[in-house]
Amino acid sequence: CGGSPLHAALTAFVSIFVFLFVIIAALVAGHFLLRYLGGQIQGAQPVLDFLERFPLPHLVLLIFSSFLGSIVSILTRIRDFIDVSSNFPLLLYMSVLTKPFVSAAFALFAYAVMKAGLVAFVDVNLDGPTGLYVVWIIGFLSGFSERFSQDFITAAEGRLERPDTPAIKRGVQAPDHQAS
Repeated sequence: CGGSPLHAALTAFVSIFVFLFVIIAALVAGHFLLRYLGGQIQGAQPVLDFLERFPLPHLVLLIFSSFLGSIVSILTRIRDFIDVSSNFPLLLYMSVLTKPFVSAAFALFAYAVMKAGLVAFVDVNLDGPTGLYVVWIIGFLSGFSERFSQDFITAAEGRLERPDTPAIKRGVQAPDHQAS
């Protein structure tokens, strides 16, 4: 990764673009290979039905936009990254390199939460005519803003919480039942 923070950051960006290309190419090739092989195997109709409904364009766009969002986030804060790890170029390289992968994982989680209907926005539909734009926004925000991802996780967790969980454990004050 070089002997300076600048070289480490540039090397990480090049690595990110190479990994992004490989991931997207593998996702698309794997999808079409599975469809082809599923057509060759007798009794594979359930797999083929799943692959027909598989939102490949959404997932490719989601991964690409999350990588792009994280790169924009890193570029807007590159001075912070370089200042913190000026003595350790390898640390800077690893910090820059891992951010897009973490953001892609959060983007996939946010997408799954929205597809499952656990978190919904008014007049936002992933399958409607603006679905690709919504997917782009989810991916980009997941990469650009760590706060967005944290809020999505909190919202999903709140929807999946068991109703019999005690209020004190959830951090909510239990109502006072004493009559005044």
